[in-house]
Amino acid sequence: MTWGKRKTAILVLGHLFRLKLASGISNIAVNNRVALTSTGVIKSDEGEYIAMHPVTSSDDYKYIEVFRPYDIGTTGST
Repeated sequence: MTWGKRKTAILVLGHLFRLKLASGISNIAVNNRVALTSTGVIKSDEGEYIAMHPVTSSDDYKYIEVFRPYDIGTTGST
């Protein structure tokens, strides 16, 4: 499988989101896991989201695009 096909397959199995960063966050890089808190997104090894774009590329409002894989354990017919 080529990288392009693999990337497409991965994107089909999840959702893309744009989430606001918590105040003062500046250490999120591509492929880091991030988690939602009451103040915004933080870097967390326990996070459900995977960063698509690092903080240095986000806009003035400090949003970051992330990917959240589908929970395969809850999909399918019963």
